[in-house]
Amino acid sequence: MAKVAWVQRFAPRPACDLRLVCFHHAGVGAAVYRPWAVDLPPDVEVCAIELPGRGSRLREAPLDSVARIVSELIPHLQAEVDRPFAFFGHSMGAVLAYETAVALSAAGGPVPQHLFVSGRRPPHVPDPLPPSVASVMPTS
Repeated sequence: MAKVAWVQRFAPRPACDLRLVCFHHAGVGAAVYRPWAVDLPPDVEVCAIELPGRGSRLREAPLDSVARIVSELIPHLQAEVDRPFAFFGHSMGAVLAYETAVALSAAGGPVPQHLFVSGRRPPHVPDPLPPSVASVMPTS
């Protein structure tokens, strides 16, 4: 079985002025951004990241760390950064978008013009709440 692409385009716009690379939150896949692909202006192309183990890649083994996801994703982004681009990520996707932008910068590659995140604290701000009881209780 052929592998499915990391980058999903639901409404390809080859002449776009900007690519918006979207990173989904945990528990869903790239399809969550399908409505954005048709609702955004025609000069913006949505490129949604599909992680292994999600959506159309459900049969693939999921990756077990943010670092591994980022290192495996970056080669697949090379074709997407041939014009201005921005990243958007929600919740877990916010972490992935941020870490991918950091990795691109560290490698001297092109970086997003904008980084939009939601549903997540900035990485430099510690969690003010103690861990929940459920997260520290052993499971039986």
